[in-house]
Amino acid sequence: MKFWHPKKRRQNSKVKISEIAVLSAPRSGTNFFCECLADLPEVMGMHEIFNKDGVFGVDSDRKLSILNEVTGLNASSLRSEQLINFFRDRPIEAVEALSETARQIDKKFVSYKIFPGHVSNPSLEEFLSAKHRYPIVLTRRRLDVYVSLQKARISKSWRHSDTSDLKPRIETHEFLEWSKANDDWYRQITDSLDRHGRSFRILSYSADVDVPKSELMRNLVTTLRFEGIDVSAPSAPEAERFNRQDLKTDPFSKIANGDEVHQGLAKQGVLSYALEEPLSGHPAKHGLVKSSQ
Repeated sequence: MKFWHPKKRRQNSKVKISEIAVLSAPRSGTNFFCECLADLPEVMGMHEIFNKDGVFGVDSDRKLSILNEVTGLNASSLRSEQLINFFRDRPIEAVEALSETARQIDKKFVSYKIFPGHVSNPSLEEFLSAKHRYPIVLTRRRLDVYVSLQKARISKSWRHSDTSDLKPRIETHEFLEWSKANDDWYRQITDSLDRHGRSFRILSYSADVDVPKSELMRNLVTTLRFEGIDVSAPSAPEAERFNRQDLKTDPFSKIANGDEVHQGLAKQGVLSYALEEPLSGHPAKHGLVKSSQ
């Protein structure tokens, strides 16, 4: 079957499909945030579409069968090597194919997330320059993200399991090296967005996402409408499917050597840095627009 050409779709389609791209790092609250995006009636919500282990989000609503028809692939599941390679090798065409899939299931928008290393720099630059993609940058406190990442790696569980009793040992220098690389990722995407004159919004996990689902849904709808993305609230919001893996809030209480790490960060003058979110001083718009309801 001949592969469908993206330019042909854009010329022939009566509805211009807009994309909502969530740019973030693992363990920053993206699962819950993307769940809320997927609950909006007009949005075909995806998750990690460029993950090396699968194209997460194509396993429902006839998405995979339509995507196969659109692309000429013959993928049997979201973990199909053929499908994974298509998304990772040809990311621009892959997302265009998702937009066509969304149109065929009567959705106006498609949402997905991009993590560091998911997309090559040239493709990422093209992604960020395209005006039909609305970028949302989601950040979380550096130490919270790092501790959560270590717990997930040790437990080999990235969702739905309670890791409150798991206390990994953290090496301060390794955390700071990771933080620099993570900061570089956020700086790369915001520099690119600024360079292309793109409007975008930076969200805080603690202020915008770590709230009751009903509140987040109201604020999300208000914000997207404010940005010209015509979405509506679901008539009967679905129950929260995402389960927080660690209910503790103090990052130092989550690790075996919390006092040692606290003292080490303070001694180096980077304690506040560790407890801040990346991009806190960036001049872009910050936070969701709060609903008046």
